[in-house]
Amino acid sequence: MTDELSETRPAADHLAGEIRRIRLAADLSQSELARRIGYTRNYVSMAERLGRNLPSRELVDALDRGLHTAGDLRRLWEAAKQEQATLRRENQSQRAPQLRDDVVRAGIPALRRALLACDEPDDGPVRPSHVLEAAVANATEQRVQARYAQLVADLPDLLMELGRARHMATDELERGNATELLILAYRAADGVAFKYGYSDLSGQIITAMRLAATEIDRPLLDAAVAYVRTETFFAAKDLPSAHRSFIRAIDGIPTSASTRDAAVARGALAMRAAVVSARAGKADEAGDHIADAYRAAEHTPEGIYLGTAFGPASVRIHEVAVAQELGDSPTAVQRGTGWHPPRELPAERRSHFYIDLAPAQVEVGRLEDAFVSLQMAKRVAPLHTREHPRVKTALKSLLRGQRTVSDELATFAAWVDVN
Repeated sequence: MTDELSETRPAADHLAGEIRRIRLAADLSQSELARRIGYTRNYVSMAERLGRNLPSRELVDALDRGLHTAGDLRRLWEAAKQEQATLRRENQSQRAPQLRDDVVRAGIPALRRALLACDEPDDGPVRPSHVLEAAVANATEQRVQARYAQLVADLPDLLMELGRARHMATDELERGNATELLILAYRAADGVAFKYGYSDLSGQIITAMRLAATEIDRPLLDAAVAYVRTETFFAAKDLPSAHRSFIRAIDGIPTSASTRDAAVARGALAMRAAVVSARAGKADEAGDHIADAYRAAEHTPEGIYLGTAFGPASVRIHEVAVAQELGDSPTAVQRGTGWHPPRELPAERRSHFYIDLAPAQVEVGRLEDAFVSLQMAKRVAPLHTREHPRVKTALKSLLRGQRTVSDELATFAAWVDVN
């Protein structure tokens, strides 16, 4: 059995792909295999379709016998069944905070107050630096995993405590460390503000990040702030300034930085710059940036670096986004078909892959695949998916393109509040 893509494809899709691969290797049509195992062709077709529910155990056993795989298909089915059980447990544990976006919106006023007051914090306790580092790392994890309800509940107190830590610092190093943690907490706050459409609040947070970054000499942190600043340029529709900002930030990365740290900073900025260039319609420029990002990721393991997910899988996701921004839907679909982001990637980044892929699939007429992509995005990061404007646009196209709207599609559209 091939292990190709086994680390990056959901187990159910891997099973479907293996059934098709082994059937073709045996030079059998779907109808011929169906006759061999005593089922109709539709059952074989459904078993081979990516994004479908798992076939029954009885069907997989029949396929296993008919294709002479000595139990391999049955073992893949059991792995997929276990994965589904794991996902159900995860969804059950996350459903309450993730699907109640009213909780996020209700928490915004307290977040606003904390952002205004953390420069002049009240008296209160300050935990040791290593505990604060862990708290900020947890906030970053909540952001990249799209757990916005818990994040918005935790941030106000954390921001105030970090403000106190900065004011109480006894030397330059201690103050610098506290300031860096505050900037990363600001970024977590911006993740909520930007995703939920509070562009004014997002702009204020990014300004606070930039001002705080000027107080300490940490160029790699400056690069991380420049990455986030794109949002303000997008909101203002000022793509030339966005691109200039990226080029300056890339040029500002010191050669004295460690090879990996510098590569990550340059690669993350190049990845984002590619999207800016694509949105401006500059295909060659976008391609150059993506190539730079791939080079930076060549020896960089996928991970979170100063709040930014970066690595080979992240670059590939941005490559799909670039093609979509350029209006090159066939290329976006070609780059996205047959590949899934690894589960180790943060939920927010993984969901972006499906959110960017779905409109391209609509454009090339693959409406059923587009809906599967939207369902995958919802499964990975419900709140991020529900609030994303590209999801709403894709759903409207799907609804217009269907003569008869299925109950499943209608339910999804109602969940996203699209009529």
